[in-house]
Amino acid sequence: MNRSSMFSRRVRLARVCGWLLLPLLFAITAACGASSLPGGVYSSQQYHFKITYPNGWQVNESNQPDAAAPLIVIITRSGERNANGVLVSSLTIDVLNLSALGGTQVAERLAKDKSLTPVTLAGLTAYRDRPTVQQGAGANSAVSVTHTDYFIVHGAYEYQLSIDALPGDGATLDTMARSFILL
Repeated sequence: MNRSSMFSRRVRLARVCGWLLLPLLFAITAACGASSLPGGVYSSQQYHFKITYPNGWQVNESNQPDAAAPLIVIITRSGERNANGVLVSSLTIDVLNLSALGGTQVAERLAKDKSLTPVTLAGLTAYRDRPTVQQGAGANSAVSVTHTDYFIVHGAYEYQLSIDALPGDGATLDTMARSFILL
């Protein structure tokens, strides 16, 4: 399997896991009666990073320590309802264990991938794919979502930051991604 198809499969798997978790996370939020939360900082000492999010956004996490992706963090605008497939903006951080992905060769493959653009995140060279615009379906067919992935390899982990931005949320999500810091 070539690097591109392996990489695409990992990204799709992480994205599907994130989208499958969203209805559950929204149900929990609604059950707790949370409509707006103060902004703050999400920090993981175990996985060596932190990220800042603004007022009105909420952090949800999924820990699976023995999985190839031991931590998935999804930050969404709080108070949104996920009824009948309503689209929401989100920033997802997938922490991937490099030992499950081929070790340090991952960084070499990222650097050689001509479809990715080198950028600086967390003071390190990261790689960004080309943003893609996806149209919603059904009742959401008039709404578009812009999807962008960032990839950072550091220490024993690869960090994949995925942005899904509804119109008007792109700048907020970009600011959140730029606030990502490795500890």
